[in-house]
Amino acid sequence: MLKQPQPGAGRRRAGNLALGVVLVASSYAAWAARPAQAPDVPAAPAVPATPVAPDVAALPPAPAPAVPPPPPAPPPAVAPAPPAPPAPPVMAPPRYPAEAAAAQQGGRVVLKVLVGTDGRAKDVVVERSEPAGVFDANTVEAAWNWVFNPAVEDGRPVEGWVRVPVDFRANEDRPAPRS
Repeated sequence: MLKQPQPGAGRRRAGNLALGVVLVASSYAAWAARPAQAPDVPAAPAVPATPVAPDVAALPPAPAPAVPPPPPAPPPAVAPAPPAPPAPPVMAPPRYPAEAAAAQQGGRVVLKVLVGTDGRAKDVVVERSEPAGVFDANTVEAAWNWVFNPAVEDGRPVEGWVRVPVDFRANEDRPAPRS
């Protein structure tokens, strides 16, 4: 192979062109073979493909109705109200630690919360806190009682992690709690 001459410029161009055509064709084939995205339409009830007609001769005659059916109700004059928006998440603030309030100390805790499909916390992790360890326990305790709006994929709620920063600010106007 070392004694063979290098291919010419025309042959290299033809090879590059053939490679490009193959890549474009395979990309199109992969795109065309992907599954179609289903529209967001509620599924219709299943109906048999070929209805079976009953044997009319074998059926007994239908009894005559004794009372005529009532007339259909008139349509409502007002269109029905749209559905209510989802309830806002319930997030009671954590208790301010007595020692931190007495010292007029503020801080910040960043939580990572695993939100379940029902909107309740399934796992709570302190990602970082400043100052460390002062506000962590009260914040985690409060987060277990919080209710979130869960993430939605394909119209269904799914589990997902959310990062929640909680700020603690010292309030000079508030009297320090008594011990």
